[in-house]
Amino acid sequence: NIKSGQGTNSVMADFIGKNPTSLYVIEKSQYGCVGDTVSLPVYIDRPSLSMEYVTVGPQNEWVNEIYWSLTSAPRYNSIFEIYRRKAYTSDSFKLVGTAEGSIRSFVDDKVDVNNTNYEYYVKGYDLCGNALQTNIHTTILLKGNKPRPYDDSIYWTQYLGWPAGVDAYNIMRKFPEDPAYLNYDAT
Repeated sequence: NIKSGQGTNSVMADFIGKNPTSLYVIEKSQYGCVGDTVSLPVYIDRPSLSMEYVTVGPQNEWVNEIYWSLTSAPRYNSIFEIYRRKAYTSDSFKLVGTAEGSIRSFVDDKVDVNNTNYEYYVKGYDLCGNALQTNIHTTILLKGNKPRPYDDSIYWTQYLGWPAGVDAYNIMRKFPEDPAYLNYDAT
């Protein structure tokens, strides 16, 4: 839709909710003669960067894995920057790695997952160089002890980052002879 400038050599167009691929201008003389067609490619660059989740690696429990998504960015051509700090501190976030623009995950192997939980965010840039940033997500720190023979007590910090919070925490267990973890219970 032309918002302003109809009948002039400059117009303002509104593409909200649409994704055009090009604009065309066709000259038309006062006598109705049609001239050359000039086209210009149009790219809607309204990217949105969202953190999906962060977790201790399911296949490698010594690392944290970070997952994010990018929408409305068909021509994204920048890298992603991954930032981390110790959870619940006022420490500055530090850049811990980068990922190519086509990648949506990162493995942080410079962490102490048995003693510290961490906060992460991912940063990217739109086609104009404006920064995009996810919200912060916090990993869980699991601890436990054995108060009596045949009893185990486990406790963990809350996962933070999802707007609606956590529905449930699934408790998994694995015996030495088991090939994989099995769902034991949920809270």
